[in-house]
Amino acid sequence: MNLTYLKSFLAAADTLSFTKAAKSLFTTQSSLSRHISALEEELGVKLMERDRHHVMLTEAGQTLFAEEKQLISYINTIERHVKDAESREHAKLDVICSPMYSQCLRNIYKEYTRLHPHVALNIFQTEWGGETKVVIRNEADLCIVYPTSDDIEDSTLTNRILKREPLCFACSIDSPLTHKTELCLEDFSEETLLYAEQPVSQIIQDIHYSVRKYFKNFKTVNNLHAVLLGVSNNTGIGIWPESVARDTQSFSYVLKVRDFHEHRDLSATWLTENTNPEIENFLSLCCRLL
Repeated sequence: MNLTYLKSFLAAADTLSFTKAAKSLFTTQSSLSRHISALEEELGVKLMERDRHHVMLTEAGQTLFAEEKQLISYINTIERHVKDAESREHAKLDVICSPMYSQCLRNIYKEYTRLHPHVALNIFQTEWGGETKVVIRNEADLCIVYPTSDDIEDSTLTNRILKREPLCFACSIDSPLTHKTELCLEDFSEETLLYAEQPVSQIIQDIHYSVRKYFKNFKTVNNLHAVLLGVSNNTGIGIWPESVARDTQSFSYVLKVRDFHEHRDLSATWLTENTNPEIENFLSLCCRLL
């Protein structure tokens, strides 16, 4: 059976009006009538009784109408799957983050590419505090960031909180501090606090400066890698997010400090006009694994 003829019959049977059916198919009533007549001739049965004012399905027409709705639905599903397959061949998602979260996102990358093998997922690093700028320049689909008030108030950006991230003190696994079940800030009076000058977030910078008075030394190092190295070598204490601490537990130990309860909202930020459907898939996984 000719698919065009079937679609013409379906439209007429659904509306019981040649005028409405022709309009919905962007064709003329005469063309619609020819299609249905040709289908009736092909099948050798009368499908419709019609006059100038009424259209009525015959028993054969009712049977075809019921069966054809399922057939057209199946054909539309096939068309959608074919188009989706084409779009998946070019699916891509670019994510930008600070070096601090690169290890966390590496784990998410492994799971995401397993679940969505058709998507080219790229995760890049940039200076801490510069993530949003990359998104605004449309050089990445989204960034993982502690949003500033400017980010939140920018109507061109969409922000979604991924988790309320606790910040924690971390020391070397060889530090004597690991033997204490609970500490207070005064217990750091003989310790050195390590602080990465570049890259840095204003949020993290403020926290470091608020607690530096409790430490004997406040040591500024070049970057985050130097902080990690210092903690590993037991030359100082670092402050970083709890999720980052999980990924550094091979050489660091998270300290419980009863009078330190700092939290920050870790968010995903992207251009509101960005309609990349892979953003939602990625964020769903972040909420589950971070």
